[in-house]
Parts: sequence; structure tokens; C-alpha cells
Amino acid sequence: MNEAYKNLSEHIGKFADFDAFYRYFLTVVKTDDQSKINKWLLKVLFVLLKQNQNHKHDFDKLCEIVDMQKREDLMSWLKESLKKAMEAKK
Repeated sequence: MNEAYKNLSEHIGKFADFDAFYRYFLTVVKTDDQSKINKWLLKVLFVLLKQNQNHKHDFDKLCEIVDMQKREDLMSWLKESLKKAMEAKK
């Protein structure tokens, strides 16, 4: 399953939007059985979510362990900093 996820991830990176990827996906899928396709896609999604759960960014880890007020302060700081950086980039 990890190999299937890796292969799918590589292909997704080649497309600019979902519709382009979806058209490609329909050309390579080897079955019309929606149940099999859904099961395979859910397995890929499961692997993705499990991997992301184990590979959290340090900021996310910090937000999980501090009190609610500090978390809100950190989230506000991040949003403001990101907004300023995006404006400066323009």
C-alpha cells in the first residue's frame, strides 16, 4: 500500500489541477468496479493520513502541548506573519 501511495503521489505532482489528474486516473484504472476503486482510494487516503499523523510540523506539535490561550496566540501570530510575508512577496 505504501508503494501504491508513493506511485500515486508521483503522478499527482505532474498535474496542475484535480480535473487533469482525474482524466488521467480514468485512463489508467483497470476496472469499472466502483467498489474496488473506492477501496483502493480509501487505502491510499488511509496511508496518507497515517503518515501525516506521524510527521507533524514542530509548530503543530507545539500547539498541541501548550494551553489554549498560548495556542490561540501562536495561531494568530502565524496567520499575521504569513499574511505579511505574502504581501511582501507581491
